[in-house]
Amino acid sequence: NQPFANQNALAESIYAFDQPLFEPAEVMQSIAPNSYFVTAKADGPLYLYLPNNRLEKIQVFVNHEKIIPRVNIKNQALLDLGDFKKGTQILLDFSSSKIIKMTGENVQTMNGSTYYQTIRTLEQNRLIVSDWKASKVEGKVNVQSDHELLFVSIPYDEKWKASVDGEKVKLQKVAGNFIGIPVSKGEHQIELNYSPEGFQIGSFISYGALAGLVSLS
Repeated sequence: NQPFANQNALAESIYAFDQPLFEPAEVMQSIAPNSYFVTAKADGPLYLYLPNNRLEKIQVFVNHEKIIPRVNIKNQALLDLGDFKKGTQILLDFSSSKIIKMTGENVQTMNGSTYYQTIRTLEQNRLIVSDWKASKVEGKVNVQSDHELLFVSIPYDEKWKASVDGEKVKLQKVAGNFIGIPVSKGEHQIELNYSPEGFQIGSFISYGALAGLVSLS
């Protein structure tokens, strides 16, 4: 329930930036209900976080123009309101049967400079994926220093197993509930495999059935 704070924490863990990735806008209630004046505090795209709201029952307007999301949102939304210069004031309206409360925690600007610095840092240390399936991820990574964690944007699950250069390693939880793989300095071959419950039993049953068929043929 804190998408902006989570993004800032991730960016800060990648590199110590002078400015956060997301910066809160100034939000003031207007005279009309569900209507707010929003002032951007930085240059860049402005995002709106709407928790616990079904957009089929809510309409969002920026300067009287309707914001249409690209996907059907059933619960919570992170909407792109447009690109604005620092100091620009917009009118943010909601058409809804209930009162929607807004603060600077809900409307924030993404800092373009910090974003591109983050991307450049990630590109230097990213996993070069060579094989990617629903239950397997494989690739190479070049690590610049010792005692690092390879962050993988897959939710942590004990059924995921990892190996580095063919040696099994213990996964760690990072950024709340994502996968972290401990790695040392140098180039490494990384492999992640997912083994759901019942997979081995199912495999044994399948092999047994196959063996039975072979013996009967």
